[in-house]
Amino acid sequence: MPLAEIPYRVLEAVKRYADRRGKFAARYAHAPDALRRLSVPSFPLDLDALRRAGEGDRVRIASQARDILGDRLVLLGQRWPVGARTDWALDPVSGSHWEWNRFCFDIDRRLGGGPGDVKFTWELSRLQHLQVLALDAFLSGSEAARKASVDDLSAWIAGNPPFRGLGYACGVELSSRVLSVLVVVALLGPGSLSPELSPAIWDMLNAHAAWLARYPSLYSSANNHLVAEAGGLFAIGSLAPELPEAATWRTMGREHLEREAARQITADGVGAEQSLGYQAYTMEWLLVARRIAAATGQRLDPVIDQRLHAGAGFLATILDAGGNHPRFGDDDEGTVLRQDLGRERLPLAIAGTIGALFGSGSSCHPEYRLDLRARMLGASSLPANDWRPVSTTFAEGGYTVMRAGHLMALFGRGPLGYSYI
Repeated sequence: MPLAEIPYRVLEAVKRYADRRGKFAARYAHAPDALRRLSVPSFPLDLDALRRAGEGDRVRIASQARDILGDRLVLLGQRWPVGARTDWALDPVSGSHWEWNRFCFDIDRRLGGGPGDVKFTWELSRLQHLQVLALDAFLSGSEAARKASVDDLSAWIAGNPPFRGLGYACGVELSSRVLSVLVVVALLGPGSLSPELSPAIWDMLNAHAAWLARYPSLYSSANNHLVAEAGGLFAIGSLAPELPEAATWRTMGREHLEREAARQITADGVGAEQSLGYQAYTMEWLLVARRIAAATGQRLDPVIDQRLHAGAGFLATILDAGGNHPRFGDDDEGTVLRQDLGRERLPLAIAGTIGALFGSGSSCHPEYRLDLRARMLGASSLPANDWRPVSTTFAEGGYTVMRAGHLMALFGRGPLGYSYI
């Protein structure tokens, strides 16, 4: 921990102590009454490109939606018990429940401090399975999927008052949930929401943005979590400009995104966290921000496009002939735009998406097919493929790729951690 972080952590502790009393929650729990009559904001998906999705994607999404509706929900490889899809406090492994109706920072979420691994409980509250349901409703017209999306979203908001429970204990979880809500609204259309749900979503967005702005992951925790938090702030500030503090949130989110893009992805495209999973996740947030900026008439610093292009080149270079990537560094299987409840090969997908959006055929591995994520972000076709297996060195990032036929060796000689960690 650097010396400058010490006063920041002290101030953070003071904020937590003060917020435990509920005044901060009361201030931000409700959006202004005037907004409650407006349409709910949504993510600027390319719905026309999405309508041209292939039959394989449609069948897969419909099958996964049936599993969710049929109480066969599987997240992170774990099957949820029947009837537990809206049991937000449940640990699906032990069957026990976390303390829920407490101030978020008062819950001991360390392994051994509760009923199990908090990651499982958090995964459900990201509401990314609702993206799958909403995709099915959009692609197939399933009324059951549409209704379940609306009902489960209503259940989450009703069961998770601001700043109470695990749902508010970590910024990356809040940002993930924000994007899920914005995507679901875009796919279903604001007209699908009940008169009660629309104002509740306004309230939720207001409370989430306030939390993200108050408790950013800075200094030794400024890694992919900070990028996700900044992405959530930028999304709310840009897509819900009617909220009183939207301009502040938008500026804060954009500044963090632009700064962290340069810090967390080296000029030659390597993720500074030394984790392929986190690098792909960080780059996906940058793609999301790029889409929002274009839809709202904003110009992001060119460094974001530069690092996305370089990062896609690195990810594509270290893929083997089958499109698989070496497994090194942390990987929590996190993603932003959920197009599959199973484990994705995210480096392959993100490199291919960037290749499609930037017209770079060298980033599109032969195993990559234009997927729903790329379509959501505005890609309608793939450039001519010119991916080639090459041996090369990424001098700044600290990796060397050596190939001989179908064999590949990857040598890491960079730092053993990122920034202060």
